[in-house]
Amino acid sequence: MKKEAYYFSHDSNAKDDPKILQLRMEMGWEGYGLFWALIEMLRNESDHRMQKHYKSIAFALHTQEDIIKRLINDFDLFAIDDQNFWSESLLKRMEMKEAKSEKMREAANKRWNKDDDAKAMHKHSISNAEAMQLKERKGKETKENILTEESHNEIFRKLWNSTIWLEGIAIKNKAKKEQVQNHLNEFRQECILKDELKIDEKDAKNHFINWMKRGNPILENEHNSPKYPKSTIEDNWW
Repeated sequence: MKKEAYYFSHDSNAKDDPKILQLRMEMGWEGYGLFWALIEMLRNESDHRMQKHYKSIAFALHTQEDIIKRLINDFDLFAIDDQNFWSESLLKRMEMKEAKSEKMREAANKRWNKDDDAKAMHKHSISNAEAMQLKERKGKETKENILTEESHNEIFRKLWNSTIWLEGIAIKNKAKKEQVQNHLNEFRQECILKDELKIDEKDAKNHFINWMKRGNPILENEHNSPKYPKSTIEDNWW
C-alpha cells in the first residue's frame, strides 16, 4: 500500500544562507542533514510545531540529545518558546501552499458543479463506462484517505490510554507504565518520520512490540531510573 507523503518547498540555494553556513561551519554536513530532518518532522505536525523533547527527537533521528539542542537553540534557525519550537520560514511556505490549494479546490468545485448540471440534463445518456470511471475514482480516493497522520495519532492516543496493555508490557520489562508510554510516543514519532503510518491498533501494537524487542530501550536506558521524567499525553503529542 502506498503511504501518504507530505510536500513542502525547499530553496535550491538553502545551503548558502548565512545561518546555514554558520551551522555547516560548526556541525558540518551532518548538522545540515539533521536540520532538514527536523524541518520534515515539523512539516508532518498538524500545526507545524513540536515540543522540545530533545531526547525523543534525538532517538528518532539516531543522534545525540546535545546535537539536537544545539540545532534548535544555537543558530537562530528555529523560533522557540517555553515548550515548543518551529520554523517561521516553513510556516510561511505552508500558508502559501494552503492558499494555493484552496484556490485549486474552489476551481475544482466550480468544474464539478458544471459537470453535475450537464449530467442532470443528460442523465439518460450516461454510459456504463462513465459509471465505472466514477466508481474507480471514488475507490482510489477512499484508499488514499485510509492512512493519514491524524488517524495514525488517534490510534496511538487509544494505545496511550490502554492501561491494561501498557501495564502488561511494563511488568514484562520490569519498568513503569510511564516509561512504556514515553517509548510509545517515540515509536509514534519515528513512524511518522519514516512515513510508516499505522492502519489500526493491532498493526501499531505488533510493530511497537517488535520495535522494543530489537533494542528494548526501557531496559537499556531507563530501567529503575529515578531521574526518568513522568509524562502525560499533553506533554508529548496533543
